[in-house]
Amino acid sequence: KLNLAPGNGHNIEVGATVVNSDEGLKNTDPIKRDCYFDGEKQLKLFQDYSYTSCKMECAIMHNHDLYGCIPWYLPKDPSWKLCDPDTAMKFIKGLGGVTNCNCLQSCSEVIFTKSLSSAQLQSCDSRNFNLSPLCGAHEKSRITAWHHSAQSIYNDKDRINNISTANDVGQMRKRYFTQKMENDEIFTNLVEDEALYDAIEEDIAILNVYFSEDTLIEFNRSARYTVFDFVAALGGYFGLFLGFSLISFLEIIYWFVIILSRRSSRSLHSTKRKLNSMQ
Repeated sequence: KLNLAPGNGHNIEVGATVVNSDEGLKNTDPIKRDCYFDGEKQLKLFQDYSYTSCKMECAIMHNHDLYGCIPWYLPKDPSWKLCDPDTAMKFIKGLGGVTNCNCLQSCSEVIFTKSLSSAQLQSCDSRNFNLSPLCGAHEKSRITAWHHSAQSIYNDKDRINNISTANDVGQMRKRYFTQKMENDEIFTNLVEDEALYDAIEEDIAILNVYFSEDTLIEFNRSARYTVFDFVAALGGYFGLFLGFSLISFLEIIYWFVIILSRRSSRSLHSTKRKLNSMQ
């Protein structure tokens, strides 16, 4: 939510960070990897999963259970009842108080950040004449506060002769388009105090939106220690401390099978001899 006050210039600096995850993490429990892949988590009110959508749905469901209705402009189930204006206001205020939602981030997403700065609109002078959209003598700046001044100066000096005055709209404007609207105003102080108002201070604001950097930072989520890493590390430790290798392991199995088969063979021959001696 952004509040853009009239009479000011506003700059929104947007930044973005890309987060990706290895496909091998799909076999890991979502709680352990702390994210959901596409299709793993289905929402009732939103088609695609995101952390923000999950939090929003959780808050909506909680407040719907609390008030038994939902404002008309929020995502909803067709069977839900709509709230009256008073209940809708309470519903909206309660959305921010829901915290226990058990929502996880998306495993692959783009995270946007923003920074807002504002400053009062600069008056028109020689430093920004014909450079600022609100300071110039060209036709596109007819709605500016200083168009009339610029027009008179340049026309008097015969510097510009093609300035358009058709449908010109100056800085001071009437609050009412017709005399009937002015006569019907029940708040008479609006009519008596001033018939005109400053459009630059009350109607116009400038908004500039831009990315802070030409490039994006990308993070990749992957397992820190896989099964293959464990086997490789185990083999490395055995080779380092015991001089042990895979061939040594196979040799141990081989000799273990040989010894076991020889003992079994001896035990079998001994049993046969005893049986023969008894006969």
